[in-house]
Amino acid sequence: MTLLTFSNRVERVVRVASGARGASSAYRQLYDAEARLTEPAYDLALEHAAGLESRQATLVLFTSVLDLASAEVLRRSLTQLRRRHRPVLVNLEDAQLARLAWDAPRSALEAFAKVSALEILLANRDLGFRLRRAGIRVASAPADGLALEALETYLEMERERTASRSAGALRATI
Repeated sequence: MTLLTFSNRVERVVRVASGARGASSAYRQLYDAEARLTEPAYDLALEHAAGLESRQATLVLFTSVLDLASAEVLRRSLTQLRRRHRPVLVNLEDAQLARLAWDAPRSALEAFAKVSALEILLANRDLGFRLRRAGIRVASAPADGLALEALETYLEMERERTASRSAGALRATI
């Protein structure tokens, strides 16, 4: 397994060996990674990640999509990546943004903020719909449910891969 961290550039690439030693080594290499307040370069990161694996691989992207222009770059990059790999988008929903979108505004400023929040939420739903239609797995949830949503998405994908391999083996024996 390989982990890649990025912002507007690729920050770190860490190869993870199997077992506890591999996990411990990866932790030591990543524990001090810090978030950078910049627009993420999804296209650069996904292109770099795709180049790390010569065979078809499952590539899982953990992010939180807030910028509408970045969402389109992400969609195009994941769609292109789908030609060779099995991408999965794990999108952390912003709980404060959702609260802002659904609470009643108490001022003109809050009303403008509400409209912006609703636009971002709608764009995220549209992104998820378009990616799923393109055959890309999407797990999207707030922080308290994201791990379960990501795990369920991954297990569903693995069940389908196992079923298609079994069906292929059955066809080969007939």
